[in-house]
Amino acid sequence: MKTLKITSVLLLLLSFMACKKDHENNDAEENNRVIAVYAGAQFSMFIKADHSLWATGRNDHGQLADGTTKGITRPKMVMSNVSAVSSGGTHTMILQADKTLWGVGYNSGGQLGDNTTQPSASPKLIMTDVRAISTSINQTFAIKTDGTLWAMGGNYYGELGDGTNQMIKTPKQIMTDVLAVSAEYNYALILKTDHTLWATGINEYGKFGDGNTTSAKTPKFIMSGVRAINATIDASLILKDDNTLWAIGANPTGKLGDGTYDNISTQKQMMTNVAAMSSMAHHTLILKTDNTLWATGDNRAGQLGIGDMPMFSSPQFVTDNVESIGAGSDHSIILKTDHSVWLTGYNVYGQLGDEADKFRFLFKELKL
Repeated sequence: MKTLKITSVLLLLLSFMACKKDHENNDAEENNRVIAVYAGAQFSMFIKADHSLWATGRNDHGQLADGTTKGITRPKMVMSNVSAVSSGGTHTMILQADKTLWGVGYNSGGQLGDNTTQPSASPKLIMTDVRAISTSINQTFAIKTDGTLWAMGGNYYGELGDGTNQMIKTPKQIMTDVLAVSAEYNYALILKTDHTLWATGINEYGKFGDGNTTSAKTPKFIMSGVRAINATIDASLILKDDNTLWAIGANPTGKLGDGTYDNISTQKQMMTNVAAMSSMAHHTLILKTDNTLWATGDNRAGQLGIGDMPMFSSPQFVTDNVESIGAGSDHSIILKTDHSVWLTGYNVYGQLGDEADKFRFLFKELKL
C-alpha cells in the first residue's frame, strides 16, 4: 500500500512538471510571435508579442538603434518595451509601451528633436505621452495622447506646418484634434478626429488632392470623409470612410494603380473594399478587407512579390491571409494572419533578414 502511494505521488509530480513545462513552452511561443512589421527605406523592423524590437538591414547612421553604425543582415533584438516605430530612411523614432518617444540615427535637420543636429546611434528620449508617430526623410511628427500634433526637423518647404521655413530642433505644437499623420519628403498629410484631411508643404503634381498645385506652410483643408492616409515621395493615397482607395500625384511606375503610367491631377478611385495601404516611393501594397494582398508599381527589384516582371500599372493579386503590410523604398514586408513574416525585393543591405539573395522576386518566410 505504501509503495502504491509513493508511486501515485510520483506520477502526480511528473504530471505537474510536464504541465508546467508545456505552459512555459506555450508562453515562450506566444512571446516570440511577431505582432507588427515596419519597412524602412532599406531596412526592416519587427515587434514581437513581448514588445521586443528586432531590426535588420542598412545602419550607416545608427538608424537600427543597436548602438552601432554597422549593417545587420539577420534580425537582431535592439530594444524592449516597444509598441510602434516609424522610419524616415536614415533616422528612426521609437514609441515605447509607456508612451515615451525615442529617436535614433541621422539628425541633420533636427529631426530627432533633441535640440541638436548631431546623429545618435543609441536611442535618445525625446517626448512623453505620445500616441502615434510618422517620419519623413528629415522630419518627425508625433501625436500626443491629448490629440495635439507636434513636429520637428527640416522645414524648407513649410512641410512641418508652423507657418515658417525654419528648422525645428525641439518638438513644436502644430494642430489639435489629430487622429493620424503621414509625412514623406517635402509634405505631410494630416487626418483630424472628425475625419477631415489637411495638408502642408509642397503640392507638386497636385498631391494634396485639392485640385490645384498651390503649396502651404500651414495645414490646409482638403476634404472630409477620410479614414486613413499615406503620403509617398510624389503622390498621395487616401482611404475614405467607405473603404474606397483614391490616388493622386506622380505615377511614372504605375504605383497609383489606375492602369496607366500617367500622372493623376485630380483624385481617382483605385480600389474598393480596402483595409490598408502602404507606399513609400515607387510601389504600393494594398490590403483588402478580405485579407488579400494586392500590389502595383515598380517591380524591378522584385518588391511586388509576383515574379520577374518590371512594372505593373494596376493592382495584381499577390497572396491571401495577410494581416499587415509595409512597403520600403524597394522591398516589402507582410505579416500573415498566422503571425508568420514574409519579405521580398531588394536585399543588398540585408533588409530581407538573410544573405541568400541580392534580389528576391517572390515572398519568402523569415523565421525570427
